[in-house]
Amino acid sequence: MNMKDLVSRGRNTQDIMNMAGLYANRDEAWGTPRAHGGDFRQSPYHLFPVNPLVPILKRFSFFTAYDVNTTNVWDETNSGSGTGLACQDGRGGAAKVVNAASDNNYYFYEGKYKNATLENAKNTWLIGEIAVKTAVSAEIFFGLCAAISGTLFDNRADAIGFYSDPDNDASGLLRVECSKDSTATQASTGISMADATTIRLGIAIGGAGQVAFSVNDVVKKGMSTNIPTANLAVCFGIRNGLAAANELTIYPITLGMER
Repeated sequence: MNMKDLVSRGRNTQDIMNMAGLYANRDEAWGTPRAHGGDFRQSPYHLFPVNPLVPILKRFSFFTAYDVNTTNVWDETNSGSGTGLACQDGRGGAAKVVNAASDNNYYFYEGKYKNATLENAKNTWLIGEIAVKTAVSAEIFFGLCAAISGTLFDNRADAIGFYSDPDNDASGLLRVECSKDSTATQASTGISMADATTIRLGIAIGGAGQVAFSVNDVVKKGMSTNIPTANLAVCFGIRNGLAAANELTIYPITLGMER
């Protein structure tokens, strides 16, 4: 049955969209179709715009040297003589950073421009995949943050994201946080990273009032306090928890924002 047949049988546009698992907001231009996942507690892709006529969709694809450029794309900060972010061979695009072998050596990256700032009544999504060589001894962060004064691992005044803390839990356990003006709400996802194993991390932010964190497309935690109002950018990094070199591989990141 085609669209014409459905309409002729009395189905309106919203009925047809519902049958396709989509949702349309009649107040938007063209009724931008969105994924209908029930709500943010059930699906990290709930209300994600399918048609990019109105929303902003930014893809950080690690395919070329420009994608890891530290003059125009990323601000790079490091301690120790490791190897900075570099594109890798393999399917789909990936980049890897390798720390030097001393304890607390690190690399972290912030978007050059803080253009992922939250706004009331406008949803934001961040989805990406990472893999850590030795998860139990890695301190990582993946998410959104304001400009860092210090390190990503110790000085996140305004941030939303996933992190691990080997000093307090040497199991690769993923935790989540919302931090505003250096006051953080933090929680465990209950999921631990495995060595050299890709894991998908998702953040869905409803306007500027609620955040849902997902691991491998399953929502694990929600938060509604200490959501930052500062200008934010995509950020990620890894710090050694032992005197041994560690590695973070990052795959293409998708940032979705409503106009």
